[in-house]
Amino acid sequence: IERLRTIDTLFVDKTGTLTSGRPAFREVVASPGFEAERVLALAASLDQRSEHPLADAIVAEARRRGLALVEPASFDSVTGIGFSPDGQFLLSGGSDRTLRLWDIKSGEERLKVPGFGGQIPLITFSPDGQLVLVAVSDGETCLLDGRTLQKVRALPTGQVAVHAAVFQPSDAGLRLITAGADRQVRLWDVQTG
Repeated sequence: IERLRTIDTLFVDKTGTLTSGRPAFREVVASPGFEAERVLALAASLDQRSEHPLADAIVAEARRRGLALVEPASFDSVTGIGFSPDGQFLLSGGSDRTLRLWDIKSGEERLKVPGFGGQIPLITFSPDGQLVLVAVSDGETCLLDGRTLQKVRALPTGQVAVHAAVFQPSDAGLRLITAGADRQVRLWDVQTG
């Protein structure tokens, strides 16, 4: 603490969060029927060539545990894509701030929706393909109709960028779980918001 008096400059990220700048692995939670060690080994095998900091933490933990990793035959890191649950469509978003829906069989672009406020790094379909979550780098997060790509509603994330999302069926309907740049995990009721 005494050395802090000599500091004349402090850099923090856009949320003001002070961290070591390196994600740390906490735990692996496997779905029923899967072994946690096997899931970690598979994830780490895929993440070996990734440049993402979370991938580094996963690979480091697998190596710390002495797990055998398999080198992928090929690897391509693509951000801002999502496949429809039926496998017929690919939804892509990128640096041009435009969302595109592609027919996988024909390779044809079916829909194009321009005008997002930033890059589109995260796209997640609901299990039935009826809804799509789109997270934009400027913090905008919205639900779109899975067929028309028209905005159903914006999620009030407080302009915090969403880094991960998953839809989860429940007795009450469909829920959405998001994890944001602020390190907060949020649970949304999709029907009511």
